[in-house]
Amino acid sequence: MAPKQKKQAADAKAAKVTMAKPSGTAPLAMVQSRHDLSLVSRPGRGFSMAELEAASIPRGTAGRWGLQIDVRRRSSIEANVGALRTWAASSPTKAAKVGEAKKVEEEIVKLEKEVVREAEKGVAKAKKAAKKVEKEAAAEVEKPLKARQRKKATKEKPSA
Repeated sequence: MAPKQKKQAADAKAAKVTMAKPSGTAPLAMVQSRHDLSLVSRPGRGFSMAELEAASIPRGTAGRWGLQIDVRRRSSIEANVGALRTWAASSPTKAAKVGEAKKVEEEIVKLEKEVVREAEKGVAKAKKAAKKVEKEAAAEVEKPLKARQRKKATKEKPSA
């Protein structure tokens, strides 16, 4: 492969948006069989290739997602295609996950900043309260000293 072709293939591969596995359980493939001149739907072995193609799901992706594939079936039932499409629509794309991850990271940063701000406010309040308690404690310690000084002063005045 020429370098130009390799680069184009790599660019095409990078540009392709991959789909993550859809949430929820995979739908069951239903087949129709005839019983007494009427059609009866029953669970089948898996989805036909035509149904997967109609739902725009590649075979490899279907295998990774855990979908049952019946390669012998040739029919394509619209109910199966619709079930596959709705189930695959619940799949977030990788690009959406990256966007969601960025939003979550931004939200985390905002919350961290808010927590730091609140913590700084709490520290400031704690310092203020500590100063107040320190002043009160100093006042409590000084009360007996001042009382003693007053007693001494009153004792000295009469003797003078």
